[in-house]
Amino acid sequence: WGVHGQLCHGSIDDEFSPKLVTKFQGRKVLNIGCGACHSVVLTQNGEVWASGAGVFGQLGSGARHKASVPRRVTLPEPVRSIAVGYFHNLALTQSGAVYVWGGSPQQVRAAD
Repeated sequence: WGVHGQLCHGSIDDEFSPKLVTKFQGRKVLNIGCGACHSVVLTQNGEVWASGAGVFGQLGSGARHKASVPRRVTLPEPVRSIAVGYFHNLALTQSGAVYVWGGSPQQVRAAD
């Protein structure tokens, strides 16, 4: 299941026992979320980080790539809360603005 890098430890290997995610040592993590093949982390200072598969833009970089090490999602202000969906994410900023990124493949979209 780590094949897309969503385990955040710099490898695409599976882990069969808990492994420390060293990227966040020295930072206080407030929230984490997992999608189908990506993970998102919110730190105390309002930074959002993502890793894993990004084929639908769910890593927030503007590109469709994989990342096995969390990469910071650039947002205009600090974030206070995140929500993570199957292929998308939402962030609620300190001022109350909501940002969303990612997508939904046509095959899984509900009919209107």
